[in-house]
This record gives sequence, structure tokens and C-alpha cells, in this order.
Amino acid sequence: MAIGFISAFSSVMSYFKFFYYVDDTHFHIRKGWLVKSNISIPIERIQTIDFYQNPIHKIFNVVQLDVDTAGSASKEIHIHALKKNDANLLRNYLYSKKEELLPEEALDTVEQLEEEQILHRLGVGDLIKIGLVQNHLRTAGIIVAFGFTLYGELSEIFEKATDRFVEESFGIIERGGIYLTLTLLILLLLASIIGSVIVFFLQNYDLKLTSSGKGYRLVKGLLNQKQTSISLSKIQMLRWSSNYLQRKLNLVNLSIYQASSIIVNIKRAIYVPGLSPTGITNILSYVFEQINPKVFQIYTIHPLIILRRMLIMVIVPLLVIIMSNLDQMIRGVLISLVWILFSAFWSYQYYKRYKIQIHDAGILIENGVLTIKGVLMEWKNVQSIALKQTPIQKRKQLTNMVLYTAAGAVQIPFVRMDEAKKLRDFILHHTEHSQKEWM
Repeated sequence: MAIGFISAFSSVMSYFKFFYYVDDTHFHIRKGWLVKSNISIPIERIQTIDFYQNPIHKIFNVVQLDVDTAGSASKEIHIHALKKNDANLLRNYLYSKKEELLPEEALDTVEQLEEEQILHRLGVGDLIKIGLVQNHLRTAGIIVAFGFTLYGELSEIFEKATDRFVEESFGIIERGGIYLTLTLLILLLLASIIGSVIVFFLQNYDLKLTSSGKGYRLVKGLLNQKQTSISLSKIQMLRWSSNYLQRKLNLVNLSIYQASSIIVNIKRAIYVPGLSPTGITNILSYVFEQINPKVFQIYTIHPLIILRRMLIMVIVPLLVIIMSNLDQMIRGVLISLVWILFSAFWSYQYYKRYKIQIHDAGILIENGVLTIKGVLMEWKNVQSIALKQTPIQKRKQLTNMVLYTAAGAVQIPFVRMDEAKKLRDFILHHTEHSQKEWM
């Protein structure tokens, strides 16, 4: 009871000691009653102002307001509960003040709240359809991990009972044979599919992607509603992916990465599932309009990557196969040969489908076998370039080329060293002579 009283008293005092105000150049927050803190952020450094609502927020019709700057994560501001109208007024006022403070040539980087055009929206039927073709193996892994965690916790409380239950369960499965095992696997798959659909539905309910001409805004979520904004000037790269089933339904998932503080960068990425290939193409051409899709030079990776990927795919599975078939060596050898052939085929397909397009203004990379992935970015966003070599690559005059941006890194594996150096010089020349700001 004493702890509850102290917690309630602390919350009340924190409420009465929380103040925010805006002067001509800064946004200020003062908070704390035992430990006081003052935060001041220059208004021209504000990058995005987003809203977040959990179920408690919705009950009281308030939002959490998040202000992200171009600085470190410690400068990010959270106001945990503002009336919706007050939050909208504060956001509009801060953007208008930023427009006043910025020089005329930088005004196009301000996110202006113009009339928005809806580019993409998901209804209930869309959510269920897209949820059915998500990555169910990840959900199955979570279910299995949860089962082992639950078993570990219960075994500490009911030692003999849990051990006996497990022994009896394995005995039943062993007596049931392959049919019972297949039934359990099917039940696990069904649970994974249902879990994936539910999670996807809750996260992306009433998803709406809009464009105002200055950037994008994404609103989504049933229990926890998030509203994220990205201005065009901050977009560093675009990534997209589509697995086999999604391609059959003409569905592509897009992630828009922006320049931001390191810790909040992933959180600030906009993830838009269920776009059509045409919708993806339109966004790519709009965001990076300097990249001419018809003019490019093709780079290829070295075939040695086939061997590398084969080793990654083969070593651990072969050890498991051999250890589990010590009493049936012929069966173990046959399974091993099948797996080696499959790994070789898979690795060759990965090499064959790895495409690199070098444009005058940027780079486009596509790769993958069942799940096709792509990334597109402009040279102006490259902050540094690294050439990394393993001992084998050094002997073969190969390297892994890594392009670092304010939104993460892009790696090109197994590039010939002479080509990598030429490409590095080309990128550095382009970035040094570019007139466009990187952020």
C-alpha cells in the first residue's frame, strides 16, 4: 500500500511539475520534482513530429507527441499525454515557426501540412489476405520458444510433474509414429498462421499512407495507433521485399528509411505492407527522381559466393544429420547428399539472381531466391565507404563493399577489387560535387 501511495504521489507531482513552451527560436520542456531537467531544442533542427496512441490514450482522447531532431537520441522529446487538438495545434505551430527560421533555399525541406492524397489503404479483407502470406516460420519459432520458456519456468516449480509429463508426451508421440508427428506439425503451422494474421491485423489496422507533396505520412494500428511522418529531404534509402506467395498475389512490402538519430532510426522507418508493384515503382521514381531507370551499368558479384553460401548452409546441418544417424549410416549419407545438392542449387540461384545497377545518381540492388529483396538509394546519401576482405577474398582479389548512410548500411558482397575501387572513386567524386544536401 505504501508503494502504491508513493507511486501515485510521484505521478501527481510529475504532472504539476511538467511544463513546455515555445519562444522565437527554441522548444523548451521543464520537468521533474526530485530530479529536475530542462530540455531546449532549436526549432530549425526539428525533423518530424509524430503521434502515438495506446488504448489508455484513446480512452482519454489524448496522444503521445514525439519530436525527432537531427541530433542524438537524448535530444528527442516525448510529451506523453496531450489532447488531440492541442497536439495538432502544437505541431502546426512548430512547423510554421521552423519555416520562418529557415533560409529561403531550405524551405522545401519543411514538412508542410498541405492537403494530403491517399496513396495506399488497407481494409479488413486486405489485412487478412496479406496476413495469410506473412512469414509464418518466425511466428512458429516464437511459439516454440515460448513453449520452452514456459516449460523451464514450470519445471522449477513442479519438477517431477513436468518431467513425467514430458516423458509421457514423448512416449505418446513415439507410439503414434509419423502420422501423429505430422498432425502436431500441422497444428503448429495452423497456430502460426492464426498468430501471424492476428498480429498483422492489430499492427496494421486501418493502415493509410498519404502524400502531401513534401513527404509521406503513415497511420496504422488498432490497439496502439501510430502516426509517422517522413519528409522527402530526409529519405535516405528505400527497401522492399516480396516472398513467393506475395508475388503470386502482386504484393510488395516497402520500408522507407530516413536520416535520424542512431537509436531511433529503425523506429522512425515507415513500413508499408501490401503495395502493388506499380505502387512501388511510382514511389521509387517520385522519391529518387534523379535516378533514370533506363540508364545504368550492370555490376556482377563473383561466383565464389556460391561456395561461401554453400558452406554456410551445409556445415551445421551436416553435423546434425550425421550425429542423428550414427546407427543408420547409409540413410545419413543419402540425406547428406540430398542436402548438399539442394544447397548447391540454392546458392547458385542466389548468385544468378543478384543484380546490381549503377546509375549516375544512385544504386539499385535486387537479390533473393524465394524472397526477393531490393534496395535503392542516391549517391548523395553515402557518408563513407569501406572495403572489407577475408583472407580468402584477399588471395582472390575480391572484397565486400559497404556503403554507409545516415539510415544504415548497404553491402555488396564478393566484388572484384579493381571494380570496387573504380566504383568507390566514382561515388566519392559524385558526393563531393553534389549540390544537394544529404539531409
